[in-house]
Amino acid sequence: MCKKLIYLIFLAAVLIVAQSASADLVGHWLLDGDGTDASGNGLDGTINGNVVPTADKFGNPNSAMQFGGASGDYVNIGDPPELQLTGAMTLAAWVVLDSSNTNNARIFAKAGGSGSRSWTLNIEASTGGVTNPATLQLSHDGGVNISISDSEPLPTDEWVHMAGVYRPGEAMEIYVNGELKVRNTTNVPASQFSNNNKNVLIGSRNDCGNCGWLGSIDDVRIYNEALTADEIIQVMIGMPPGVASDPSPANEATDVPRDVLLSWTPGEFAPPVNGHTVYLSESFNDVNDGIGGISQDANSYAPAQRLGFSTTYYWRVDEVNAPPDSTVFEGVLWSFTTEPIAYLIENITTTASSTHQADTGPENTVNGSGLDVNNLHSDELTDMWLSGSGEPNGAWIQYEFDKVCKLYEM
Repeated sequence: MCKKLIYLIFLAAVLIVAQSASADLVGHWLLDGDGTDASGNGLDGTINGNVVPTADKFGNPNSAMQFGGASGDYVNIGDPPELQLTGAMTLAAWVVLDSSNTNNARIFAKAGGSGSRSWTLNIEASTGGVTNPATLQLSHDGGVNISISDSEPLPTDEWVHMAGVYRPGEAMEIYVNGELKVRNTTNVPASQFSNNNKNVLIGSRNDCGNCGWLGSIDDVRIYNEALTADEIIQVMIGMPPGVASDPSPANEATDVPRDVLLSWTPGEFAPPVNGHTVYLSESFNDVNDGIGGISQDANSYAPAQRLGFSTTYYWRVDEVNAPPDSTVFEGVLWSFTTEPIAYLIENITTTASSTHQADTGPENTVNGSGLDVNNLHSDELTDMWLSGSGEPNGAWIQYEFDKVCKLYEM
C-alpha cells in the first residue's frame, strides 16, 4: 500500500499525468554497483578508474556510482550499433555534481577529438558567465558544433535529473528536474551526423583531460527518439518498462462517460494471454490493496455495468509475466470522475415582454441571482425578473440556447 501511495502523491506533486515513454530505450544503466544494461539490449559497460558504488537518491546503498573526476574514471559502454545514433535522441540521467568540481564534466558522451561528430550531455565549468550550466552538445557533419546551455547553474551536492533532447530540424532542449530550461530552434539540422566510431563513456569523454565527472551518476538512459515533456517526467520518476502506462481516460480526468472503455499502454513484458489484471472501484483502499482484480487478455477493459453519475473511481493495471516467471509489475493508481447527471446550460439569451425596472430584467432568471449554496432563492425583488404592469397580452419570457438541450430541471 505504501509504495503505490507514494507514487500517487509524487505524481500529484509534480502536477503531471503519466504518459508512456513509447520511444525505444536503447540503453539503460542503473549503475547498481556495475555497468549492467537494463534495457535488454545487452550493452553492458566496464568500469575504469576510480568509480565506486554509492547510495542513490533514496539512500539505497550500492544503487548508484560515484566518479572520482579524473579523465580515466568512467564506465565504458563501447561503440555498439544501437548507440551509433544519427538522428533524434533523448539523453537522461540522475546526477550529483560535487561543488568542488572545476572540470567540463561529462555525464555521458560519444565524442572525442576536435571537430568530432558526436553527442554529449554534460556541464561546463564556466559558460557565458554561468558556472556549471547543464549543457547538450552535438557536433554535426563537417565539425559544426551545436551547443545549448541552461542560463542557471546546475545545483551541486544534491541529486538532480538532467535530460537533453534532439529533435532533428526542429529543436534542441534541456530539462532539469523535469522542467524545460532552454529550447533552441535556430540552425537545428534536420540530419545530424554520421557515426564517429568513438566509445560511449559514462562519467567522462574520449580524448579529453578535464572532462571527468566529479560526483555521482545513476539511472542513465538513451532513447533513439525525442521524448515529449510528459515522457521526460515519466523517465525522471523512474517508471519501469514492465509497468502499464498512458491510461485512458487520463489520470484525474472528469466528465468521463458512464460506459467508458478503460485502456492503457501495456508493459514491455506482458504476454497476450492473461497479461493484465485490472482493479476498478470507488474505494481507493480496495484498488491500492489489490482487491477484486480481473484478468484481461487485451489492454482494455469495459466495466460490466454502467458506472454511476458524478462518481470518482480508482483503477490500476498490474502487468503479469507469462509462466514460469509470472512476475507481477504493480501499476500506478489512477482515478477519474464520471459525468454528472446534468450540466448547467450556458450562453442563454433571455427576452421578456417587459421589465419593471433596470435591475429586475429577465437575465436574473439564468445568472444565479439570489441563489444560496443550497440552491434556495431569496425573496428580494432585485434577484428576480419583474415584468411591467398593464400588459394587454400578459407577461412572457423566452430563452434562446446556443444548441439543442434536453432539460433536466429549471
